[in-house]
Amino acid sequence: MKIIILGGGTAGWLAALSIIKTQPQHNVTVVESSKKGIVGAGEGSTGIFVDFIKNKFFDTGIKSGEFMDYCNATYKLGIKHVNWTGDDSSYFAPLGGSQTSFSSPDLHLCKGIIDNPSKPYMITELGQAYENDFIAEGHSYHFDAFKVGEFFAKKAVEAGVKRIDTDIDGVGTNSEGTDVQFIIDKKGNRYFADFFIDCSGFSRKICAGMIGMQWHSYSDNLPVNSAISFQLPIEDDYDKFTTAIAMDAGWVWKIPTQTRYGMGYVYCDKFITRDEAIQEINKKFNNPEILKEFKFTSGRSNLLWQGNCLSLGLAAAFSEPLEATSIHTTIVQVLNFVMEHLQSTKKRTCNPHRIKHYNDEMISMYDNIRDFLIIHYTGKRADTDFWKYMNSGETYTDRVKYILDICEDSIPSSVSIPDHNSSPAASLWNWVLHGTGNIGAYQANNTINKFKIN
Repeated sequence: MKIIILGGGTAGWLAALSIIKTQPQHNVTVVESSKKGIVGAGEGSTGIFVDFIKNKFFDTGIKSGEFMDYCNATYKLGIKHVNWTGDDSSYFAPLGGSQTSFSSPDLHLCKGIIDNPSKPYMITELGQAYENDFIAEGHSYHFDAFKVGEFFAKKAVEAGVKRIDTDIDGVGTNSEGTDVQFIIDKKGNRYFADFFIDCSGFSRKICAGMIGMQWHSYSDNLPVNSAISFQLPIEDDYDKFTTAIAMDAGWVWKIPTQTRYGMGYVYCDKFITRDEAIQEINKKFNNPEILKEFKFTSGRSNLLWQGNCLSLGLAAAFSEPLEATSIHTTIVQVLNFVMEHLQSTKKRTCNPHRIKHYNDEMISMYDNIRDFLIIHYTGKRADTDFWKYMNSGETYTDRVKYILDICEDSIPSSVSIPDHNSSPAASLWNWVLHGTGNIGAYQANNTINKFKIN
């Protein structure tokens, strides 16, 4: 088949590399405009990104050392959350769970909470996390987001992917709007293909015009909708974790690369203006230079795949930057598509049963991630209007309410929060539930007594 990917960046080039490396019989072309930049906010990821770089799924032709050097990458062991409960305390959530995290109950977590409620499983500080072999294996990377796209582009072009630099202005579909026939640039040139992948970011240039591919908003649950990025000088003894610092109307990410700290204030403009957000940044971080600003609506496409068009990256979904799920979900989508659904012909690929199965699985993943992100805001902080709203219960989904109800008496297990389709499992939820004060020694004792564990 002839496959066109609209938009480069990390999502587009990662998809191109994956297709050409797993099914080189396809003719793959990335159409992108060098005049347009990328969002550039995603400077961290999860463990699945390491698996991709280290060729766990297929031979990408990448060496991890090469990636780290090119992208100014550093190791990421987890996320340190600062002041999310409003008392200036912090908690550390590693990327991996304990050695019993997939059992019911998680005995290591329970014992750790009982023995030292502030340091479950003896992992809240970097040194302890780094010395523990199990957690040390559960690492990811921080990196320069602009260089990551360049790196994947270089690898994909070397493998045979074609590249066209032009500015796409329109899309031609069939009369029903269910199948794409071509995309057209501002000079009137038409680019035909059998299959299209929309990686055009928030503009969603292809899928926005497709029947059924409307935007499903998460803004009632995740109301942050604006971001202001800036940088700070790197320190010699920089952290090997992401720091998420709670602010008056959202939070700031702090990500160490080899050359600088990438930072950004993610906030809700219903509770603070742009100028007020910048004032808060200047006061806390000593007047840094503002680099970029962008708006977004948290959510996902109502369908991720319709006809011969697949949406990917920011065109598919964007919850918010917290927990660095954007590249994670892109990899999950790509692997699911190329390993299970991409066939030699358009007819075999675009089978309605395949499309339905793919949509059901991916929508479930995105909705589960939404719920996981919501619980980060349940730390009972109430010192500003934003935090009062976030802890009022108005943003909670039914599933979040169910999990918080379980937390009244016990620690959620892999039964109530299963590890499904690369969504966050109980092993990750429980670090956050403990850090936000939703589970503690009382729940741990109840859980152990319930299962009669000595």
